[in-house]
Amino acid sequence: MAKRILIIEDEEDIVEMTRMRLESCGFQVEAALAGNLGLEKAITFKPDLILLDIIMPDIDGWEVCRRLRAHPATKETPVIILTAAQSTQLEKNVKEVGANQVVLKPFNDADLIDIIKKFF
Repeated sequence: MAKRILIIEDEEDIVEMTRMRLESCGFQVEAALAGNLGLEKAITFKPDLILLDIIMPDIDGWEVCRRLRAHPATKETPVIILTAAQSTQLEKNVKEVGANQVVLKPFNDADLIDIIKKFF
């Protein structure tokens, strides 16, 4: 059975590019273009892994990750943060919210696939 990946990202071009690459590698992919929608889909889709953007228009990825970790259905689901926002606090924030890894945008598709495969 194909591993299920949820992409929570507000930039449609990044979603579609990433979806195509992941599906070509055999993953089943769903996407949400906002944090609140992502939280809902995380419960209904039951992903094996979540790719999560930080900067989104409704609630940011940090808060989404906190809520994912607080929910029984998603508390153990691996979360990879995808962000272009580099800061000295980035690694600290990733640990504080309970994310498993961070990948900086723009990212290389092959590198992202290699990182994802480490969780399966």
